[in-house]
Amino acid sequence: MLARSSVAMRLMAKMGYKEGGGLGRDGQGITAPVAPSTQHGRRGFGLKVAGLESKSVEWDWDSEVVEAKETLRWLPGSELPTGLAPNWIQLGEAKRTMDDEHKFCSPEVLNKLLSAKAVFDQLDDAELRKARGNCNPFESIGKVFFQNRAAVKMANIDAVCEMMFTDPRNKEGQKTVPGDELLYFADVCAGPGGFSEYVLWRKRWQAKGFGFTLRGGSDFKLEEFYAASAETFEPCYGKDGDGDIYKPANIRHFKEHVLAKTDGKGVHFTMADGGFSVKGQENIQEILSHRLYLCQCLVALSITRPGGHFVVKLFDVFTPFSAGLIWLMRRAFREICIFKPNTSRPANSERYLVCKHKLTDVSAVRDLMWTANEEFEKLATVTGKAVVSLVPEDVIAGDKELVDYLTTSNNDLGRRQVVSLNKIKAFCQDSTLCEPRQAEMRKRCLNVWCIPEESRTAPKVERPEAAFAALEWDYRQHSWELTPQIMQDHMKMLEWRCYAMNSGRTSKNCTLFLSVGRGNVYFLDRGRWHNVSVQNAKLDLPARTLVFGELVSELRGEARAQSSIKVLHVMDAHVLGGRVIGHLSFDERVHLCKLFAKAIERPSRIDLTRFEVKQAFTMDQLDSLFAKLNTKKIKQFGGDRRMCIMLDDSEDKFHVVGGISFMKVVKEPWTVAFSKSASRTYWFNLKNGASLFERPPESNLSFQGSVNGRLDWWWDDKVNLAMSDDVRELDTDIVHRVNLVDKIEREK
Repeated sequence: MLARSSVAMRLMAKMGYKEGGGLGRDGQGITAPVAPSTQHGRRGFGLKVAGLESKSVEWDWDSEVVEAKETLRWLPGSELPTGLAPNWIQLGEAKRTMDDEHKFCSPEVLNKLLSAKAVFDQLDDAELRKARGNCNPFESIGKVFFQNRAAVKMANIDAVCEMMFTDPRNKEGQKTVPGDELLYFADVCAGPGGFSEYVLWRKRWQAKGFGFTLRGGSDFKLEEFYAASAETFEPCYGKDGDGDIYKPANIRHFKEHVLAKTDGKGVHFTMADGGFSVKGQENIQEILSHRLYLCQCLVALSITRPGGHFVVKLFDVFTPFSAGLIWLMRRAFREICIFKPNTSRPANSERYLVCKHKLTDVSAVRDLMWTANEEFEKLATVTGKAVVSLVPEDVIAGDKELVDYLTTSNNDLGRRQVVSLNKIKAFCQDSTLCEPRQAEMRKRCLNVWCIPEESRTAPKVERPEAAFAALEWDYRQHSWELTPQIMQDHMKMLEWRCYAMNSGRTSKNCTLFLSVGRGNVYFLDRGRWHNVSVQNAKLDLPARTLVFGELVSELRGEARAQSSIKVLHVMDAHVLGGRVIGHLSFDERVHLCKLFAKAIERPSRIDLTRFEVKQAFTMDQLDSLFAKLNTKKIKQFGGDRRMCIMLDDSEDKFHVVGGISFMKVVKEPWTVAFSKSASRTYWFNLKNGASLFERPPESNLSFQGSVNGRLDWWWDDKVNLAMSDDVRELDTDIVHRVNLVDKIEREK
């Protein structure tokens, strides 16, 4: 090799080359070794980003805190001072810089943070995302089986807060939502709905949600709720129908709707995860988000019930406006907390304000926020002006606890963010760096948050035959007819319930209704399943729902002015949204059916057939049933009069009655009787003689037993529904009202 080199050197020397010099006639060529390429990915050739030049980097892995279990530091609420007034709201010049906003943080931390952010202004988005994903120890958690990462973020927040959202408790630690009640929640500015998908996954149909977000591209994507059924979630868009939370009319409309559907109490908790693109203006994201912060808090105070909770996304909280807003929220809740969950990417400014146990009277705080939003509305067309503060600075400064809390929080989160931004910078400079803890943190975090490691899959829509077969029980399509003999030998007053049926002897519409999800609901007729659409009905029920009932034409008005709508009247249920209830007592099943009906009610979906629970009467309430009867002219029958039952104690809503269906609710060998000495009912076992005042679980007749053993009393022309004194003239082969009343009176 040396010999060959020496030959080459001699040839080059003849051409004028001098050792140590460069090539070329004038020796102008390079003399140093060719440098390795510093071209970074797909950056423009020759592009250099100041501060992000490629080089080998030694990253200090101990410089950041990485723990699966997080801790919170709560700040107790504070008394509301007198003098809270609209004149506290200050208007001023709209700011476009954050450099001097260090009243609630260290100037050093703020400057380092702004400088660290500025490095990435020239960086390509794809390159930034790649480095951010590679360096974040929690990145591989991803979205698990939900539609997006936001769902897992809410799971993270809920777990860190000791499940205070999906299992709320009062200050004494007692559950505020018993197992037989609905958990009401609101999801504000949160399309496509990850937060709600998590709550519905955790609580199933026993959570009722109200959504309020912009219609269109930022809307809820309920069809993407693979982890849970979305049938108990109702998006609302306000009076103007656009979902704009800034509009006072929309806020008022949403408040009225939520209160109307929660018996005037409000939701148990409100979630707000609003945000919008601030590309190129990241450093002033907080200033640009002031009105969004305000309106989300205003809505929460308007719809959350006393004792309820609230969580809202914030970004930086350096300005007097943000500090004043937190000051106000501290006066509306027993405790507040600011924290950044692990699922929030460490390099961004995102954090969450969690507010626990709303106070009873927050009207003064809410009114001030309402006025502030109206001021924002007035300034919407005024260039360069804005609402700059909600609470005077001297009032905020007087709350030393809050100032210290905010300053500590901002400094801690700011320092962590600077470290994370520097880490992204290092990963941009050195593409060989790799975060080794991602797999471990995913496993540990999901375990702490009680989220199974499963992949996202689209829900399978079964055929009704397969779904019904999986229940493994037989259904008797036809009922037994009530006869005088059966009435005397087998009916005991306290063991039966009765319903007024729309069905008649020739139109037996009472049957099973089965939902397999995604709007696919079927009814059983002569052993075959048919989609309810063939009966001009449209139902949207959670998958794995099996109920017994009938599709009824509810009527209003008479003769030509009469209107009709289809309604599913439910009498009993075996499974509701995957929850098997067929083994419970009849009264418990009916209660859960009513709860289910309330959960899936969506007045905004006028295309859906209503789902209602038919009123059940005890035998000794039969007079109450007959008191609701009246004859009406029915357009369907050419204006002829038919016997009808008035619904909801209303004279203007009714349906035709074809008879009464009786369902037994007590399982043999148990029977129910009335103790005159104790003046109460008791359960008696005919087999072993046991006598109990409290209903034993083994006396519950199951859904299958009640439905398969039902008795139908058809009101044919020969049936006398009047209380006739002369029973000798009545046909003794059929049951008349007087016979049934006599049977009941004899058993009392």
